[in-house]
Amino acid sequence: TIKMISKYIPKKFFAVQAPKLTSFSEVPKIKHEALQQSDVESLIKNYNLNGWSFAVNKVNNGDKHIIQKKFVFKNFAAAFSFMDNVAYVADEMDHHPEWTNKNAEIVVNLSTHDVGNKISFKDIILAKAMENINERVAGLSGDVYPF
Repeated sequence: TIKMISKYIPKKFFAVQAPKLTSFSEVPKIKHEALQQSDVESLIKNYNLNGWSFAVNKVNNGDKHIIQKKFVFKNFAAAFSFMDNVAYVADEMDHHPEWTNKNAEIVVNLSTHDVGNKISFKDIILAKAMENINERVAGLSGDVYPF
């Protein structure tokens, strides 16, 4: 059973209300809003999204806020397995990462296009799912669901 997301985000860390979810397929149905940088940084810390960081990239039509991480695997097959597993979750969420793969390394950038290329809960949820998938690929856990 997937626990409710709001249990894991103390309200004192940000001004916006955390959505209540029971499955990844509910993610596209909720209204997403852009999160402030301070909220994103608090969520990264409180969700134990180790190695994830907030950045602002310059693009043609302005700034693009992203959270990013570089994953390093023991070999290409493990990296590809990670990408394959993330693809299923991303499709169910209707939220797809920008990523590059070189041998056993994957660099991930997450941003939500429909809130003006800013960070939303979609990005935080997918980042946490990626962490859980990474643990499973590394043989540390069997559960890909983040909550």
